[in-house]
Amino acid sequence: MFYKEVLLTYRLLFGQHKRSWKLGRETVKVLTHGARSWKTLWFRRRQTTRPDEAADTVDSLLGRLCGLDCSKEQLYDAIGAPDVRSVYSAQQDFPFFGDRLIALQEYVRLLEPADFRALFYDRRDLTKFFSFLTAMIFGVTTFLLSIMAVALAAGQIAISFRTGN
Repeated sequence: MFYKEVLLTYRLLFGQHKRSWKLGRETVKVLTHGARSWKTLWFRRRQTTRPDEAADTVDSLLGRLCGLDCSKEQLYDAIGAPDVRSVYSAQQDFPFFGDRLIALQEYVRLLEPADFRALFYDRRDLTKFFSFLTAMIFGVTTFLLSIMAVALAAGQIAISFRTGN
């Protein structure tokens, strides 16, 4: 029962959304090939000196569970996993990891975007996103129109000085 829940937790975190598969695939690639990138600082607890040493520490099943669509993974059918849903009960569906998944969900909810790119791609609160997008559109439009107004005013002043002489 515990191992089944571990596999279902991997499916919940990595197997249900395309952006999660990409992140999982990149992470497994960094871990198995020992690639040096910024992700290694976050995903690896210790520095390895040889790429083959890094490959020895990664589970071979990890790439299948974290880097692919869960509907294509036959392992979930073999263990009798329930169908994928968009809403789960922490107590019923994840008796061992439910509290940790709730804590993880609360942590992610409380995270605020730290830079412009993160703010633009953050889709957790659609009202906030569309408010930001609307403000950006009106702000950029206002800025461009004010630049045009200044340029036209400068042109009018230049023309008035020429005709006045």
